[in-house]
Amino acid sequence: MGYINVPFVESKSNFFLGFGACLALGVWMLSIHWINGKRVSLTPASAMPSDEIQGSRSIQWPWLFLGLLSFGLLAWTIHQNETLKKVKLQNQQSIQQLMTCQDQASTEDQKQKIFLMLELIRHLDSTNNRLRDTQTVNSMVHRLVDLSTAFKAQKEWDPERKAYQDLSSLRGMLLLALLNTPMDSFSFRKIKTAVSFAYSDLRNADLGGKDLSGIDLSHSSLERANLQRARLDYAVLRNAALESANLNNASLVETNLMSTKLKWCKINGATMYHVRLDSADMSNATLHKSILKYATFIQTRMDHCIFDSADISNSSFWGSIARYVDFTHASLYDASFKGVQLEGANLQNAIVQKNWMELLLKDENTGSQEVAQKYQLVSDSLAVTDTVNPRFILKLK
Repeated sequence: MGYINVPFVESKSNFFLGFGACLALGVWMLSIHWINGKRVSLTPASAMPSDEIQGSRSIQWPWLFLGLLSFGLLAWTIHQNETLKKVKLQNQQSIQQLMTCQDQASTEDQKQKIFLMLELIRHLDSTNNRLRDTQTVNSMVHRLVDLSTAFKAQKEWDPERKAYQDLSSLRGMLLLALLNTPMDSFSFRKIKTAVSFAYSDLRNADLGGKDLSGIDLSHSSLERANLQRARLDYAVLRNAALESANLNNASLVETNLMSTKLKWCKINGATMYHVRLDSADMSNATLHKSILKYATFIQTRMDHCIFDSADISNSSFWGSIARYVDFTHASLYDASFKGVQLEGANLQNAIVQKNWMELLLKDENTGSQEVAQKYQLVSDSLAVTDTVNPRFILKLK
């Protein structure tokens, strides 16, 4: 049962299993021999009847047979286990090869469909002025929507993060092609609502001034993209990556930016009423003179973020990290802060309501004592024209 096959001693377990089984069999047989010898030595043969001596010898053979049978079953079980492992490994390899073939076939199928879609887009471009809102244009739009369902997200290598991420470059190409086609707003709106552009690869894309309102770009990558003056009202960018993107003067009314990466993003002069920034990472982002009234910042990270002269009134900051945030000349009127980390925050000339400091100290905000010791409230009209709301100034030492 056990044999030495030198090249496989360290890589295969068969040798060690067989050797252990043979060793156990040898120990068992020696134990039988030792017990029998001890029994014979304790009882003289002359004192034992002849029929008892014959019976004791006959009892040894069934035990020996059962032992051999047990070890045989053990060896067969080990062999079957190894066989099943080999079969399982072969099945896994076959499945992997099949999946690879399917991926290759899917990629080729997607390429063919993108060519068909480009032809449809060109046809829309050439016929849209003559066939606006006709049955022909509508059927072309429906066919475009049906073809787009084949675009699946695939693993794309991100050299900066040194990791793979799920992205679809074909969805990004489709969106750019549609944006550069002069079709009527009704047809494009129909496509935007019917087609999901989630997981689109739009890194470094130029989307400046484009109408992307209501679009689904969740999980998409728009790192370093140009979105200046773009319309993203009611759009969904949940879990999207917009690091170092340009969103200056963009419109983001009621946009879903939950769990979005906005580090080092420029969002100056943007209109962001009712925007949702819960769990987003806004570290080092710049929002100079942006309007964020009624925005929500729940569990948001905004270290070193700049809200200089921004309107953040009636917004909610709950459990956010706002260390070293610049609120200079910002309007924080009726903004609620609960469980926020405000260490090192700059509130010079920030506009608040009269009881704002009391609420800040009451709602367990870390760094609120630092704010109370550093700033005092004054009421005049120097901060904003035609207003008498209190503002913070540094205490005189």
